Amino acid sequence: MKALNVMTAENKADLLHKLFPDAIGHFLTFLYEMTLAIEENESVHRAQWKGQDMTFDEYMIGIRRIRSIIAEAKGPLARYGYTFSMMLFHNALAQVTSNILLDYITVRKHPDPKFVQAVNLLFK
Repeated sequence: MKALNVMTAENKADLLHKLFPDAIGHFLTFLYEMTLAIEENESVHRAQWKGQDMTFDEYMIGIRRIRSIIAEAKGPLARYGYTFSMMLFHNALAQVTSNILLDYITVRKHPDPKFVQAVNLLFK
């Protein structure tokens, strides 16, 4: 296994999937619902945008792409770590998905403290 400081977002997502395969389906549902909520409130999010590493328009492209990926492949994403990591944590999507994953463990108050620790260690 690679050292944490040299792992890519894809490596981290694959590891998370291997450690907590049963948690991934619930996260995918949350992720899909968040993409809907963000798009429904796009003007509010646009006004609050802090100019992170991408423009808001790039962020919204990522949101729509994530939703499309989940709609097309939720089963394989939940079953296969490689599919999960390569489709949702590749390139620019990694930042969007990682941010929502961090929201998932804080906003939702995830019940598994080990999952929360793993997400914080890998993605914070």
